[in-house]
Amino acid sequence: MPKVSLGLPVYNGEKFIGEAIECIQNQTFSDFELIVTDNASTDSTPEIVHHFKKTDPRIIYHRNERNMGAAYNYNIAFEMAKSEYFKWASCDDKIAPDFLERCLKALERNEKAVLCYPRTVLIDENGTEIDRYNDNLFLSQLIPYERVSHLLRKVNLANPIFGLIRTENLRRTRLIGNFVASDYITLLELCLQGNFLELPEYLFYRRDHSTNIRKYSIEERAEWWDPINPDYSDNRIKLVQEMFKAVSLSNLNAGMKSMSYLQISHWIIRRLRAKAGKHKANIKRIILCREKP
Repeated sequence: MPKVSLGLPVYNGEKFIGEAIECIQNQTFSDFELIVTDNASTDSTPEIVHHFKKTDPRIIYHRNERNMGAAYNYNIAFEMAKSEYFKWASCDDKIAPDFLERCLKALERNEKAVLCYPRTVLIDENGTEIDRYNDNLFLSQLIPYERVSHLLRKVNLANPIFGLIRTENLRRTRLIGNFVASDYITLLELCLQGNFLELPEYLFYRRDHSTNIRKYSIEERAEWWDPINPDYSDNRIKLVQEMFKAVSLSNLNAGMKSMSYLQISHWIIRRLRAKAGKHKANIKRIILCREKP
């Protein structure tokens, strides 16, 4: 049984999946399996994967009979995994050669950590660096609700979801939900269990391109997560509901749950205040424009 499993969900990823697989094959840590779960791609994705699979027995290819959506595809990749550690990989992103080695060593040195991730380099379609990004989600706090507070204040791009995760801890979550931004909830469920480690090196290359899911409309994003039963409800309300549910389902005692609920409430208040401030600034700007001769 390999030490690490990587799950690579894909749908019509012919443009970048070859690079993604090559980056994984070139890891300095080689005791892994790569599980490619294909959401019934209609392009050359299957042929590309089989090309690599011919010479690399570590690659496992699974094809869904139809497009089940990103949530299902991410989760089936994890359910097929057999290893002690797991990492989701995106078909259009890249990782540095020592990504797995560095993350694994960090986790094995820290038993309380459930996840380890490096810093991120944002790249364009051609692989050219756009910017460097620090998630600032090094959650070293011993008290769960303090980790919740830090996560809610800092999480943005949710890059740590592509870090290396202890399989036993990920199995205690509800995995990826079939609603927009459900990976935030997965991170919340993980942080309720233990620490996040952040490597200071930039080892994750996240590609920003024209078909990036973050550029879709809310309706398109809902259908991307689940085309069969898309959730078009107000995403902000859904996220809040799922946050409270995550805490409710955790193994924390009543006191810790109450304090975690309080952190979520503080986050909601901060968001409402920020929204009110922006609304007030917009009104002021409109009034000033109208007053100009």
